[in-house]
Amino acid sequence: LTWGWNDMGVDGGELLAAAHTSGVPHPPGYPTYTLLLKLFSTIVPVGDFAFRGNLMSAVLASVSVVALYTITLRFCLSFQPKAPKWLALVAASLGASVFATSPLFWSLAVITEVYTLNVLLVGALIIIATQVAFPGSPDDKTTKVIRHSMNPSLALFGLLLGLGLGNHLTILAVAVPLLYWIGSHVGWRKTITPWLIIPLLAGMTIYVYLPIQAAQHPPINWGNADTIQGAMWMLTAGPYQEYVFGVSTETLTNRVLDWTQLVFVQFNPLGLFIGLMAIGPLRRLAPRFFYPSLASILILSVYSINYSTFDFQVLMVPAFFIFATWIGIGFFWLVSTSIRDFTVAGSVNAGWRNHITAAHQASV
Repeated sequence: LTWGWNDMGVDGGELLAAAHTSGVPHPPGYPTYTLLLKLFSTIVPVGDFAFRGNLMSAVLASVSVVALYTITLRFCLSFQPKAPKWLALVAASLGASVFATSPLFWSLAVITEVYTLNVLLVGALIIIATQVAFPGSPDDKTTKVIRHSMNPSLALFGLLLGLGLGNHLTILAVAVPLLYWIGSHVGWRKTITPWLIIPLLAGMTIYVYLPIQAAQHPPINWGNADTIQGAMWMLTAGPYQEYVFGVSTETLTNRVLDWTQLVFVQFNPLGLFIGLMAIGPLRRLAPRFFYPSLASILILSVYSINYSTFDFQVLMVPAFFIFATWIGIGFFWLVSTSIRDFTVAGSVNAGWRNHITAAHQASV
C-alpha cells in the first residue's frame, strides 16, 4: 500500500477506503471499480482488505494478458491460415509476455488502482470487435456463430463500454475507433442500433450508485454527489479539468522526452522494431483495424503527454496493450515470411539440382 512511491499508486489508499465503507472516491467517482472491489473482497476473503485490493489487480491484469493473447492469435491465424499453427501460438505468447512483463503494466498489476480493470475492458471490447468485424478463417466455427449473433455481440460491447465509462473515461479513446471499424465493416445501420445503445445506457446507470451512496454520508464522500451541483462536479471531474492539456509550452519538450523514454523502457528497441513491422500486413490485410488502432495509440499519447500530472504515464497502458498485439503480429509476419521464402528458395534449388542431374544423365 503506497501513497505514491515511484509516482505509482497515489489513489490506492483512498480507493480501498471508499470500497470498504461504500463511499464515493474522488471524481469521477469510479463506481464500477468501487463496486467490483467490494464484491471481490467479499467473495475472496484472503488476507486483509488492502491485500485483496492488490490481489484483484493481479487477477484483472492476468486476464487482460489472456485477452491480448487471444486477440493476437486470432489475427495471426486469419492472416496466414496455412502458416504453422505453432508459429501463431508462439507469436501470440510473445506479444502477451512482452505486455505482461512491461515495467509500467507490472507495477500497476501489484497495487490497488483502476488501470488493470481499464485495460481488461479494453481487451474485451477489442475481442468483441474482432468477432463482429474481422472476417477470420472460413473454417473458424466461432466466426460462423458470431456472424449469426452480431446483435448480442453489439449488446455486450455496449454494456461493457457503459460499465467501462464508470471506471475510466479514457476507454473512449479505444471504443470510438473500434465502433468506426465495426461500422465501416458491417454498415452503420447495423451498428448504431438499440442493440448497442440500450445496453450502453444500461451500463452507464452504474453512476446512479454515486448519489445513492453519497446520501448515506459515508466517511469517504467527495463532492456531495447527492445534490445536483455535487453530481455535476463529480461527473465532469471538476477539480481535474485544468490538467487536460495543462502542460505549458515551456515544459512540453521535457514531457515529450519523458514519454519517449517511457515507450523505450516498456518495449526496448527490438520490441519497437518488431511491432512496427506489423504495420505492413495490417495495412494490407486489415486496414479497417489498423487505422482505428493507430488512432487510439495517437489519441492516448497526445492526451497523456498534455495531461499535467506527475503520473501521466498510467494513461498509456491501453496504448501499450494495442502495440503489444502489433509486436505479436509483427513477429508472426517476419518469421512466417522468412519460412515461406526459405521454402521457395529450397524448392528452386531442388529444381535446379534435378535439372542439372537430368542434363548430366542425358549427356552420358
